[in-house]
Amino acid sequence: MSRTALNPPTDRPPAPSLAGRSAERARLSAELERACRGEPAVALVRGAAGTGKTALARDLADGAGDCATLWLSGEPFEQELRLGVVDQLLRAADGPRRDVLRAAQDEALPVEASLDVLEVLGELQAEAPLLLVIDDVQWVDAPSLHALLFALRRLVAERVLAVFACRDDCGAHVPEGVRRLTERRGGAVLELGPLGAGELQQLASGLGIELSTGCAGRLAEHTAGNPLLARAVLTETPPEHWPPPPAPLPVPRSYVEIVRRRLAGCPPAARDLAFAAAVLGRPTRLAEMAALAAVAEPTAAFEALEANELMHRSAAPTGGETVAFSHALSAAAIYERIPAATRAALHHAAARAADDPAVSLRHRVQAADRHDDELAAALVELADRDAARGAW
Repeated sequence: MSRTALNPPTDRPPAPSLAGRSAERARLSAELERACRGEPAVALVRGAAGTGKTALARDLADGAGDCATLWLSGEPFEQELRLGVVDQLLRAADGPRRDVLRAAQDEALPVEASLDVLEVLGELQAEAPLLLVIDDVQWVDAPSLHALLFALRRLVAERVLAVFACRDDCGAHVPEGVRRLTERRGGAVLELGPLGAGELQQLASGLGIELSTGCAGRLAEHTAGNPLLARAVLTETPPEHWPPPPAPLPVPRSYVEIVRRRLAGCPPAARDLAFAAAVLGRPTRLAEMAALAAVAEPTAAFEALEANELMHRSAAPTGGETVAFSHALSAAAIYERIPAATRAALHHAAARAADDPAVSLRHRVQAADRHDDELAAALVELADRDAARGAW
């Protein structure tokens, strides 16, 4: 079958979700060109949720000319469904119906399913070069993943590019065999990291929004450079409606709901720890957080926050470990959920416990609910001292 050339990435303006990914787009297009010449290829795309893995694969498919595209994906609720993703592939393929689920308990079936996958890939690429996308690999059932790897390892001159997309924290859920096969084939292993301020300006421009350098920097810090979250902030609350610093930027409604559900799955002591951590607003020792929250046994409570992916531990520069929110947006979303009276009480307690006068004043300001001449005078005095030493 004749085939039109792939559209180079520069010929098509990137979607907002692909801002800052021009190098990755070009690399995947080159891999597909190689596969179309009869050199089977494999690519692995890793990144945190929302970094554009799926968007990158869809962009590749949109510019793939006469190539056929077969899209498979894992789902959390199907991860225990043996050979469920292989079943997706066989049902989507043209030709005789192959139902592998009915005999899923047959010990010999994984080999038979692997051979079926190999046969289907051969049939499809004979008609047109094939782009096979396996999205959300972290949720693909293990027998399906093994069957796919079995088949891909046996391609010799077939016109097939397989793109595996998975989260960078999937760990043991994705066999090292995926990476080994990619590297053995000389394929691309792409790690999608956070976007910088300049790239977020590009993303905003794609949405028809002009973003200043200062606003882009705030957005990068607020969202940790995650394009999905940055796009949600920009579309829900235009920059002209952002509160001035040091107030945090708005949290996307979708993310607030995720945090709400996760926090609801924690015991009350864990919720109290999260409230204290949000008020402190920085990585801290678990003991300090527990003292502010008045939680007598914080270890189990913190483990609940870890299990719900709200907080994590990390090594402290001075030894030991600190605890912090897994994402800055989680801290902002939880802070907004603290009842006003509880928030003020926590800020007053944090002000009394702070060793740094500036930190203490910040907490006093955030706890204030009325005019306070003494607090205003203390702020002026601190500002004068800072100015005198050039700490603008």
